[in-house]
Order: sequence, then C-alpha cells, then structure tokens
Amino acid sequence: MAEKDDGKEPFERRPETAALEANGSSKDAGGNAGTATREGTVVNLSPFRNVYLGLAAGAAFKVRNLAGSDLNGEPWSGSYLLLADGLRILEGRTLTRSREVITLKTGEGVPVISMSTRYFRLDGSGIYKVVFNSGITYVPISQAPFPALMGVGERGTLGVFEGSDSSTVTVGWELKPDFNGYSVLELNSVATGEEGSATELDSFLLDPSGIPRKVTMSASAADSNVTVYGRGTNIGEQ
Repeated sequence: MAEKDDGKEPFERRPETAALEANGSSKDAGGNAGTATREGTVVNLSPFRNVYLGLAAGAAFKVRNLAGSDLNGEPWSGSYLLLADGLRILEGRTLTRSREVITLKTGEGVPVISMSTRYFRLDGSGIYKVVFNSGITYVPISQAPFPALMGVGERGTLGVFEGSDSSTVTVGWELKPDFNGYSVLELNSVATGEEGSATELDSFLLDPSGIPRKVTMSASAADSNVTVYGRGTNIGEQ
C-alpha cells in the first residue's frame, strides 16, 4: 500500500554548492587503465534507474566517506545517499519516490544536510514534482522518460523544470566511455533565476552490469565550488 506523503521535508537546506568526484577511472589488477569501452556499447541502466525513479523500494546507493576541498583549499568531508522509497501518495496521486541526501561539513564545522525528494508518475512519463528541503518545489515544463538502455556516446535531455521561486532548471544526460566495460553516466543541470545561474554535473561510474561504483556531483555558482570524492557501496537493501 502506498504511504501518504505531505511533500514536506524536515531538513534545512545547505547554502553551499557541493560535489562528489569519481576518484579516477576503472583499472585492471596491475593498476593499468586497460581497454577503453567502445562507443555504442549498450548499457543496462536498470540498477541505477530503478533507484533513481524510486521503483526498487529500499534499494540505495551510498557513499559514506567523502573528502575533498573547495576553491580556497579548505578541506571538506561528508556522505551521499540515493534511496528508493517505492510507492507514495502525494496530492491524491499514487507516485514513486526517491530521495537524494548530501551531508557536508568544512573542516571541523557542523555538518549540513541537503535533500531533494523526487516524485515520479507511474506511467513512466517522468517527474511529477521535486521538493527541496529549502521549501522550493519544481514541476516539469517538458520532459522525456529516463531510458532503460543507453549506448555509450549517446546523449539527450531529461527535461526542463520550473521552480516555485521562478527559477528554471534544464537537465540533460550523456553516457561516456570509461575502461574495461565501465561507463560514466552524466546528469547535467543548468539552473537560472533571479540570483544568477548555477550548474551541477552529477557523474556516476557504472560497472559493466550498470551498477554505480563511484559518483561525482560537482556544482558551482558565482565563485562557489566544492569538490569531494568517494567510492560507493553496491546498490541493494539499505
């Protein structure tokens, strides 16, 4: 049974932009780069897609230990979680839900939590609504379904979204080659609003089975940019 959801989240939005960076490409046992994955190689995205779309209830991709620095060389650390919640009821509709939670701190500072909650239509047409823990919500102006299969070298647009603060976000995707059958799924977001523009590039290093092994979420706005990196656990029960 779907759980009723009021769309509200308990966390305060972090003010900083943040990133998770894939720490190098896949290598063989001897530390060599190996054979480049050929363009056109078809990758099954179901392991990632089913979590991102909230279909695989309880499945998650986690990065427990992030480390890096900002443009000023200040150290940052934190964690990352992408979690599928399964069916939920929001505004009288039965939808699937996923949550993306980023926890970051600089130096010995207090950790700050940022969470985005995505609701997806059951017909596979895409996002119904995205709710940030700042209170800002986004709804689609136009969008395309998230592909279940992608060929290395392919790219496309997931959609254009309008925020309750009058901002707009355009999200595109591209599947890039790595080595030894690995590939890199990039989700690129460009936001524009009254305070200017911001970009975010989320990169997931996928093994030959389509399971994420590392993740990059690099975001920047004006002079703000933070880069941290880490290796994720396998997708599975949380």
